[in-house]
This record gives sequence, C-alpha cells and structure tokens, in this order.
Amino acid sequence: MTTATATTTKASVRKSMQHTPERFNANKAEVQGIVYKIWPSPKADDRTIFARVQLDQQEDGQNKGRPARITVAFLDGKVAGRPFNLLREEHIQISGYMIDYDRWETLENFLAKCKRRDLLEEQPKLAAIAAKARVKRPMTCLIPTEKDSLDGLSKTEFKDLVWDTTNSALLEGVVASVWTYTQHGFIRLAVYDRNTKVLEENGNRPRRKPHYITVQLTDGKIGDIAIELLGKRGKPKPNTIRVGDRLAVQGRFNQRAQWDNLRNFIIKSRQAAVLAELPDTDRYNEIRFSSPMTVIEAQWFVQYT
Repeated sequence: MTTATATTTKASVRKSMQHTPERFNANKAEVQGIVYKIWPSPKADDRTIFARVQLDQQEDGQNKGRPARITVAFLDGKVAGRPFNLLREEHIQISGYMIDYDRWETLENFLAKCKRRDLLEEQPKLAAIAAKARVKRPMTCLIPTEKDSLDGLSKTEFKDLVWDTTNSALLEGVVASVWTYTQHGFIRLAVYDRNTKVLEENGNRPRRKPHYITVQLTDGKIGDIAIELLGKRGKPKPNTIRVGDRLAVQGRFNQRAQWDNLRNFIIKSRQAAVLAELPDTDRYNEIRFSSPMTVIEAQWFVQYT
C-alpha cells in the first residue's frame, strides 16, 4: 500500500467515525432502603445533598449480618431537575446511575478518625503538614433520576419488599485495573455512559472522562467459575479477565471495609520525606482506620471480544 493510499484510508476511517453516532456504556441501578443520614456538600459552591441509605443484609462470610449501605448524591439538591422531599428514616426507592465522586481527606481529618490528634501536639513536623497533606478518596455514589417514597407501607410489608427484592446494578465498561484482596478479586471498570463529562469535542465522538466503578468477584468467582485476573493484556485464555477487556456486569451493591494506616497516608499524600524526620515511625503502621468502599458484587457478566 502506498503512503498516499494509507493516508487516504486513515482519513476515511476518521471521517466515518465522526459520522458514527456515539455509543454509550450501560450504567443503571435500582435500590430500596432506609435513609439514616443526610448532609450537604462541604464545598461552598456545591448544592449537592448526600444521603446514606441502608439496603439489604450482606450474605458473604466477612460481612454476614452487616447492612449494605450506599451513598446517594442529589445533584444541585434535586432529582432530575425537580425539588424533592427527603427525611431521616424515610423508606425510599431510587433508580439512577453510578458515578465516582472525588473527595479529599486531610491528615488532620485522618488522625481525628483514628482518635490520635494528640500526635499533632507531640510531633510539630506532623502538625506542619496536617492541612496540606491530603489523599483523594473516590466515593461511589448513586445519582437518582427517579425517587419514590415507600412510607405508605407497613414495617412488615417494607421489610419483606426491601430485604427480598430490589438491589441491582448493570454496568458496561473497560477494565482499567485489577487486584486481589483476601479471597476476593476486584475490577476497576471505566464506564463511558451518557452522563460522563466531555473533556474535548471531536464531532460525534467527543473525548470523555469515565466514571470508575469497582466490581467485586466474591471468592474470585462468577457463580461457580473461578476467574483469573491479569494485569496486562496478553493472549486470551479461558476464564481470565485482562486489563483492557470490555465487560458487561450485572450484580448487586455490597460494601467492603477499606483500611489505611498513618504511614501509608503520609506516603500517598506525597509527604514521605517527613517520615525520615520523625521518631519511631514503625508504630504508624498500627494507627489505622477503615472506611466503607461501595462495590458491585458481580453475579453475571459478559466478556466482549
């Protein structure tokens, strides 16, 4: 093929892509639960209202008997552009889509959670970085497009409805990263749905910032099939998921405990040089705190080829 022909072919492909309608990944969820906490966004120019909603009971061994909880974000304090009522202990049903909401945690906040603010008085060098040392904590939120109150139901009717039925999510996306923790496998899925932010216009195919959602393979399996997670693309093998694969996942919301210690926090906040100036930093591994991480526990998936 000549250079001129190759150039013409590439131009034709680009032109064809520009005229091809943009295809979006699936991203939808439906839950029912009880509102137990409501708070406004800490950002001065953000009118988002957040709510924690308790869903059904988890069934796996690690979290057996603990309630699954998710964070719901009402953007601009509305649902689909409309004002709404929201009360503590209200029974609600929500349909919507998932996003990852970036929030930042400072060293001062982390030590407060660990109940070790005394270290700021003992170690002036820690106090000097308490406000500027911070770590990004992405939080998976459900953005509602519909909200209904279920308060007309009796407690027995509501318990039967919530604990036996709705808690579902459907996602499509590209595998961005994989890892294993305890006996479970985890997939970070980059989801390009119609609600993602456009970074750069390019005809009918703009460049977008994806939502990153974590998928859990309980015990490293989908059903009875053991799945091997591969960090790099390679030759396809049966029962493997690789970085770069395109997946469709259907599952339910679940919650994991995500632990972090003081030493790791300082390193991740890019203040590692301070550790060399502090005494007895090995004990910082024991100063730790867990925060909830929302995951989609996969029940079925399709691996596109």
